[in-house]
Amino acid sequence: MILADEEVRREMSSTLAAQAVKADLGDLFEYAIDKPVTIRKSESAMLPFFRERVNARRLFIYDDSNGSQHPLTAAEITNGSGATLDGGAITVYDAGAYAGEALVETIKDGDKRLISYAVDLGTRITTAFDTTSKLQRDFHVSRGVLTAKNARLETKTFTILNVDPEAKTVIIEHPVRPGYKLVDMTATETTADKYRFEVAVAANATVKHAIVEEFVYDQTIGITNLSYEQIMVWVRNKDLSEAGRAQLERIANLKRQIGDNQLEQQRTDERVNEFSQD
Repeated sequence: MILADEEVRREMSSTLAAQAVKADLGDLFEYAIDKPVTIRKSESAMLPFFRERVNARRLFIYDDSNGSQHPLTAAEITNGSGATLDGGAITVYDAGAYAGEALVETIKDGDKRLISYAVDLGTRITTAFDTTSKLQRDFHVSRGVLTAKNARLETKTFTILNVDPEAKTVIIEHPVRPGYKLVDMTATETTADKYRFEVAVAANATVKHAIVEEFVYDQTIGITNLSYEQIMVWVRNKDLSEAGRAQLERIANLKRQIGDNQLEQQRTDERVNEFSQD
């Protein structure tokens, strides 16, 4: 299969008159040449079994797990031909010039695929990672056990530098991880294992794109194992509601009274021991 411009397509279509009849057979499909083709002895021929216009959009794909700072030049192919497009090796032409080669999977009618075929040296992408943990407002106390929901926020910032004199659309691929959710943002597209974020970058410009994820987990602590000072650390957390803060303050005051009583009891026991020795 060859993705070509309009002039090249016209040249290709004028070489053969045979047409292919396409048919979908459930999960199977076939291409049948509707006219007999004669090939003379010691000759060969290339038969165009699929000659339909397929929409393609030029993009750039970046996945930092590849270890490269440069994205891949890619095309988003949308099959609206009414028939299944068979997979295989393709040669890509851009403005009539050779641009690269790639492999494409079979594309059903109405479906789309991203294919990458070259490295874009005109774009450089770097990443920075930051993580923070904080106490959430959701917590409760029952039968001497305090259960709180904690969250770990992870921010990954992509800095995209475009040194070419043309604007670009960069697709940043980020893995979908179990237990993690996006915070205040929505991916352009989500596959089974990746988020895709579409970022527009002007010519000779630098753009930053941050992906923020949250991992929420439960933490269970026995109140009897907490000291007054440890509970006060929770009380000072700014993410707590006023009702939750008041509840923890009451628990902290009770823990302080218990501590004072235990200290007084220890002093009394020491005095009793002294009297016994006398």
